[in-house]
Amino acid sequence: MITPIARALAARGTPFRGVIFAGLIRTKSGFKVLEYNARFGDPEAEVTLPRIGGDFAKLMVALGEGKLREYVAANPLRFSQRAFVDVVLCAEGYPGAPRTGDRIEGLDTLPDGVYAFHGATTATPSGGFVTSGGRVMHIVAGGATVAEARDRAYQGAERVTFAGKFYRSDIAAVGGVAVA
Repeated sequence: MITPIARALAARGTPFRGVIFAGLIRTKSGFKVLEYNARFGDPEAEVTLPRIGGDFAKLMVALGEGKLREYVAANPLRFSQRAFVDVVLCAEGYPGAPRTGDRIEGLDTLPDGVYAFHGATTATPSGGFVTSGGRVMHIVAGGATVAEARDRAYQGAERVTFAGKFYRSDIAAVGGVAVA
């Protein structure tokens, strides 16, 4: 899906060095491209990046320096087979005018292996965080199966609190049933 874009850019004399992220949808006739981004997509990156083994920062430096082929030859990419699920916590009013300035609690109570990726948060002088936009944070968890990762992500989503918090209850579910 990315190769035709990379080849077209090179043919135009504008080779690209960086990340091209494809948003895909699976249809009855196969995968289709919804969008391309020159950045990691959100929330897709939150469930993809934890699967990459090794030193991700060094991988990105090699990419930026044009030395990706050499780096990967010396440090082959490894991908975990674990499943990851991302539940986005949103502020009241999103997607319109979101409520902001609400104190976020519970980040210190997340289960082991459940992560909070900050989106629309602001650090406070006292060391905590408050909401500062609509898509406040992503709660991501891994598991041996999608169902296990889903359960763990929702456990984490319940522990994080702020006034007006809401999130979808159907993430990683098909017809209301968790995907296995």
